[in-house]
Amino acid sequence: MKLKLFALPLSFLVGSGLHASVILGNLGQPADSANASVQSSFWVAQRFITDGNTYTVGSVTLRGAKHSSHSNNMLHIFSDDGGGNVDSLLYSFDASSMTDTISEQTFSLTSGSGALSASTSYWLAFEADNINTGLWSQTSGLGPSDGAGSIPVDRAFSGDGGSSWSNFSSPSSTLMFELEAVPEPSVLGLITVFAAGMALFRRRMKTRE
Repeated sequence: MKLKLFALPLSFLVGSGLHASVILGNLGQPADSANASVQSSFWVAQRFITDGNTYTVGSVTLRGAKHSSHSNNMLHIFSDDGGGNVDSLLYSFDASSMTDTISEQTFSLTSGSGALSASTSYWLAFEADNINTGLWSQTSGLGPSDGAGSIPVDRAFSGDGGSSWSNFSSPSSTLMFELEAVPEPSVLGLITVFAAGMALFRRRMKTRE
């Protein structure tokens, strides 16, 4: 009985703490009929700002599609220069599995640590591999529908493969996405402590037997 009671907190943590949680996103907003067109010579980015917590992003869900047979699309997170402009490339997500049907599609982190600082501005960018090979849904329903933080009406584009960026002039909609976090190190550390405690408890029980 004691062993079962001791194991309960661990099973609860494993069952709840290891599921990815939403950092922020606007996929719950209604999608507009028009989509942003993404090309190899026209990357598109959407700005977002984290809340007061730190996160490690593990995946991105984007509402969009590829065009035809092209499949080398990528998603990237760029830093912000502090003035609302795209700055340096931080992390990348392989979007080669993107389908040609506009839908919510999830892609995992493939490059970089995924660490996001608290109350910090970033940019999520869509890189297409050819002319007119990407579509990114947009919404006029402003603000996040999930998670915390904020999604300003700030969009940017790059015509040189992400080397330099320009902001759109007065956009009226935001691009649709969601960021999912991996378990925080503190959660994983707590699970490890419980696991170690269980092992010690079992050894003591066997010794008494």
